[in-house]
Amino acid sequence: MKDIIDLGNRVFDRLIEAHGELQESRTLFLYSITQGSTWFILGSNLQILIEEGGVTSNFEDPVILAIDKDWKDSKIRKEYKAAQEIKKKINPDNQNHSPKDGDIFNLWTTKTEFREINL
Repeated sequence: MKDIIDLGNRVFDRLIEAHGELQESRTLFLYSITQGSTWFILGSNLQILIEEGGVTSNFEDPVILAIDKDWKDSKIRKEYKAAQEIKKKINPDNQNHSPKDGDIFNLWTTKTEFREINL
């Protein structure tokens, strides 16, 4: 899934199939996702909320739970990949550096324009 609209389309397909939602409501459903609104399923007291963090509902549907799990897994993979890229950009020379016994690190050797004041 690329974005939250793809997640919404997959969930809405399931709502049509299993919960009697109308195809004509799809555009309004997708709009409600972009506004962060709770969707009330037609003719019932079932509610569903789709956000960047996943799917929240007041009912259990195994297919929707699987879609939510897939969304969260793909999000974690994307975030991990982005973190690895940032790590490479920040410190490309010292990747995977594990200190060994006897290593000495001079952390305060950078020169700055500030003077040290001893009282």
